[in-house]
Amino acid sequence: MTLQDFSKLNKHEIEFIERCAHLKHAAKQSNDMTVFEYIKELERNLEFLLCKLSSETFWELFPKILGIDAKLTLLENFLYSDLTTSINSTSLITLVEQDYKTINQENYDYTVNDTVPASFIFCVD
Repeated sequence: MTLQDFSKLNKHEIEFIERCAHLKHAAKQSNDMTVFEYIKELERNLEFLLCKLSSETFWELFPKILGIDAKLTLLENFLYSDLTTSINSTSLITLVEQDYKTINQENYDYTVNDTVPASFIFCVD
C-alpha cells in the first residue's frame, strides 16, 4: 500500500491495518509463522466480507465481522502476555477458535451462562 492509498483510508481502516501489523510483528518476534499466517487469513477474511457487505447482506455478515474482531482481541491478549511461551501455535489458534464467540460477554463481566442484553456487540459468529 502506498502512502497515497493510505491517505484515502478512514481512521478505523488505519487502526485495523495497524492492529494487524502489530499482531503480525509480535508473531514474527516469537518466530511463530503459524500464528502469523492465521492473522493474515483473518485479514483476508475481513477484506472478503467487506467486499460482500451491502444492505442485503449486512445482518448475515456483521456477526462474522465481529467474530474476526473477537479473534484478533483474543490473539492480542495471548501475544502480549507471557502465555505464549507456554502454549504452542496450534493450541493457541484452537483456543481462539473456541473462545471468540464469548469474549465480548466476558469483557462485559457476563458469564457464558448469563443472558446478555440484545446488543450488537454480543452477536458474534
